[in-house]
Amino acid sequence: MQRGISMKPEPLNSTTVPEKTHWATVNPCVACAPLGASLVFKGMQGCMSILHGSQGCATYIRRFLISHFREPIDIASSSFTEETVVFGGEINLRNAVHAVYTTYKPHIIGIATTCLAETIGEDIDMLVAKIKSEFADKNVEIIAVHAPSYKDSHVGGYDNAIQAVLKTMSRKNKATYCCAVIPCMLSPHDLRTVKELAKLYNVPLILFPDYSETLDAGLWDSYTAIPSGGTKREDIEDLCGAGLIIDWTALGAGKECAAQNNVSYLHTLPPIGIKPTDLFCEALSMVSGVAMPKILQEERARLLDSYVDGHKYCSGATVAICCDEPLVRALTLFCLEIGMIPKLVATGRAEKDFAEFIKGKCKDIAEDAVVMPNADFDRIDDVLGQSGIDLCIGTSKLQRFSEKRNIPLVRVGFPIHDRFGASRVALIGYRGTQQLFDRIVNELIAARQSGAQEQWSYV
Repeated sequence: MQRGISMKPEPLNSTTVPEKTHWATVNPCVACAPLGASLVFKGMQGCMSILHGSQGCATYIRRFLISHFREPIDIASSSFTEETVVFGGEINLRNAVHAVYTTYKPHIIGIATTCLAETIGEDIDMLVAKIKSEFADKNVEIIAVHAPSYKDSHVGGYDNAIQAVLKTMSRKNKATYCCAVIPCMLSPHDLRTVKELAKLYNVPLILFPDYSETLDAGLWDSYTAIPSGGTKREDIEDLCGAGLIIDWTALGAGKECAAQNNVSYLHTLPPIGIKPTDLFCEALSMVSGVAMPKILQEERARLLDSYVDGHKYCSGATVAICCDEPLVRALTLFCLEIGMIPKLVATGRAEKDFAEFIKGKCKDIAEDAVVMPNADFDRIDDVLGQSGIDLCIGTSKLQRFSEKRNIPLVRVGFPIHDRFGASRVALIGYRGTQQLFDRIVNELIAARQSGAQEQWSYV
């Protein structure tokens, strides 16, 4: 993409880079909203996704998700044509829903709009209501999600899909003694970690969405139309009656549901680092009345010991962090916890308080940190070239720019397309934090080794 007018950007004279420094967005740090919605649908048991729009949208999203998770992913399409754009897509959507039901026999059908459907003014809620009447005698739930990418990113699509599912499916005022966790976009490994932690505290857990099996399955003996796993339909219906809802999403996707049902609600960052993990464990302990199990006490002690051992490598090292909210916030706090100095904190889509939050946390350690609330990689590249950064933490989309500036990159978040094992990247809890800390320290050591005149025998 070419910039509209040839003009040099203003010099970096503020800790917050303006949202529109250039005349055009170049290589934005976001994917499309229906992608996030599709990920939520993959975290529901017996669910099949339909994108209301062109076939290209479904193909792009399938390819994008497959290259990250390395699992087969089916996403149907209402297959817009030129005629559909003029006269509307009701017939196409009805045919798509019937075809999906006949082929896959799903318990839930999730429908997300695309830019094209929203641009022509499709009333998806009205269309879905009419189609639902045709399935009144079938045991299938049909959910509509508005997901135009010109309005939001994949993070917004993910959060909006959760809100739509809860609004459509949750039962009112059903008292259930358990804990519900609504995660942000995490790896399947991290989702399994959440379930393991709840089990250690003997807490009945509802985790939604849960794609830990659907997008990280074992080898199949035979083809399965809809992979096993995902949050059960009855658990989604009961979620808003949980004793406590813990929400790690950017928008607070469970807030409205919790408020309507007078349920205790904790909207916080995902537990990356010692303090956030302590907070999560305290919440589980409050629900269960069980003190921290010995195995977690030992994991925490080992993590603290590694902080001491690795302090000489990471203390004072400068870092650029670029990924999605809320991970970028949590990773910023983690870097401060281990003594690193954030020099650049960027995200492709930010909540209103993002810059204020980051600057407030960095003010005593990194007053000159550059904060980019709605970044693109063109501008990030400008900052990387000026800031003398030791390490980058972010997605695979940052690879080209970190390599150009000869800065090592620790890959986290979504997407990770250029490395194997994205489904098993660990960030959550004491063990996930341990693995992240080890990766960071080893990248810093490797960078020092590569610039040393003599080979290091030990460090």
